[in-house]
Amino acid sequence: MKIVNVHQRLLYASPEQVGALIAALSSPEDVLWPTDTWPRMKFDRPLGVGATGGHGPIGYFVEAYVPGESIRFRFTEPKGFNGWHACEVLDATAMHCILEHRIEMKLEGTAHLLWPFVVRPLHNALVEDLLSRAQAALGNQPKVVPWSPWVRFLRWWHSSGKAPARSVTASLRPLAPRGFHAFDTRVRQDRRSGRTDHDNREIDGGIHRSRAGVGVPERSRGAGSPGTGSGPGQHGCVG
Repeated sequence: MKIVNVHQRLLYASPEQVGALIAALSSPEDVLWPTDTWPRMKFDRPLGVGATGGHGPIGYFVEAYVPGESIRFRFTEPKGFNGWHACEVLDATAMHCILEHRIEMKLEGTAHLLWPFVVRPLHNALVEDLLSRAQAALGNQPKVVPWSPWVRFLRWWHSSGKAPARSVTASLRPLAPRGFHAFDTRVRQDRRSGRTDHDNREIDGGIHRSRAGVGVPERSRGAGSPGTGSGPGQHGCVG
């Protein structure tokens, strides 16, 4: 089964500012990763091609990195997750840009159950928290997506009741001036196995273009592209 999972957030900041958030991932200066409520992202060396690590039970290594533009990680765990996830700066102007997180992978074996029932909802919640932190760090008004009851249950069960009951990101203060509003997050989940199933929010104006030459592979903008589906879906990415 082919999985394409996309989250995007429009940020009112320069691409250099957003790129700096990506460059600080897993470092002491990291303000992007939501370490207050999710497992910390860790690597065996400074961020760069070849760095190996992950967060919680999700393992990966840095496969491609263009500082200030994009970074792509290749999964090593869990078993059956054959593919990558990436952060990329899109549609950049001097005043705003889009921060995208994308997963493209093929599932094998027990991953067909692990992804939809456990990893996908946790991943989706984590990435929504990450994008809200990006907005707050850049002086935008954070668009906070509440955790679903299923996410809260999974966290409670996995931590034996010790996990926070809600995202600390939910308490982020609006940092932007009144009327300075960031667009809602765009979420897309495509499965291709002889059929296509969509969990998504439509993308305003069909925003999905990528800057040429970045480190993330070119991808088709057909059935698996943001901006072509309809109806609300789960908020998603890997926990």
